[in-house]
Amino acid sequence: MSISEQQNWRVFQLAASDIKKYLPNAILEQNSSPYWDFIVRIDDYETIFGVKIVRTDYARSKSYTDYIDNLRQHEAEQKLPIALICVNEAKEEMKTGILLSWQYRRPSIDSNVTLKSSSRERWNYLVDVIRATASEHYKVGVLHSENCYIKKTIDLNVTDRNGRIYIGELVYLRKLSEEYRMNSPVERTPEEQFEVLLNGIPRGEYPSDALDDAIFEAVRQEFDVEPTSNEMLILTTELRDALRYRDFLRGEVSVSISPIINDIMDVATRLMGQFSVFNVGIDLFAHSNEDLHFFNERTFDHNEPADGWMERAMVFRSKLKTYKKLSELF
Repeated sequence: MSISEQQNWRVFQLAASDIKKYLPNAILEQNSSPYWDFIVRIDDYETIFGVKIVRTDYARSKSYTDYIDNLRQHEAEQKLPIALICVNEAKEEMKTGILLSWQYRRPSIDSNVTLKSSSRERWNYLVDVIRATASEHYKVGVLHSENCYIKKTIDLNVTDRNGRIYIGELVYLRKLSEEYRMNSPVERTPEEQFEVLLNGIPRGEYPSDALDDAIFEAVRQEFDVEPTSNEMLILTTELRDALRYRDFLRGEVSVSISPIINDIMDVATRLMGQFSVFNVGIDLFAHSNEDLHFFNERTFDHNEPADGWMERAMVFRSKLKTYKKLSELF
């Protein structure tokens, strides 16, 4: 075996070991294909995807460019999603992402795939995405617990002085937990259950806390908006729908949560670092550049009384641990 072959085998071995470490029930199969280096099967062969292995300098290599060109030429023929594993041989570190998935029942290639450090949570998320977008035949399944969220949406519909209407969506996620959970009744009558099937879960049964209230009130001070809408994100079909936001134009707004500064003493206290200020970045989605530019990079302010702020700041800091931008899923 030549030195080059030994190095390639070592890279292959590191990638395979990484998958087995974090997906212990996975079965790896070598498969002769120009599109992946091996196939992974899990869930009693229900979930299957290809794995393409690259080195850290892959993005600048001609071989990767040629690979992507070939993949694009045969995009319509693809039947399996493809995960990308970037191997750092020197540090024995791996980063992973989704190179090919399905959108609107068609294969979609992301040549600038977002790579993140390999971990159990990362691989569980990739598997959830693969299950949600694997092929034209979707199967409903439950996401891994760490990937279950409530999706919060504030719809923006603003008319300027010239009568031009601007439309956008502010979307963020809150992670389900023991502290942030549904307020559903223990039991429903058959009539109530039928009502839920027809009209969805009542707004009052979704969780909402001081952070959600601060975000909504900050936006409402500037624009006349309807109450925040809620959707569950616990099934593969719900994740698939959320991932469709990748096709929207995306920007960001900020919500600044801070105490009210009333006098010189408050200002001095703030300057000495006694007052925490929280800036929460929220994804903005729009369908046109005009809509995006109208809302993008705005800051919405939410002010709290200075009295008792330190205690409330601790509450906000705790709530932010369950906060996530939707774009972090992309």
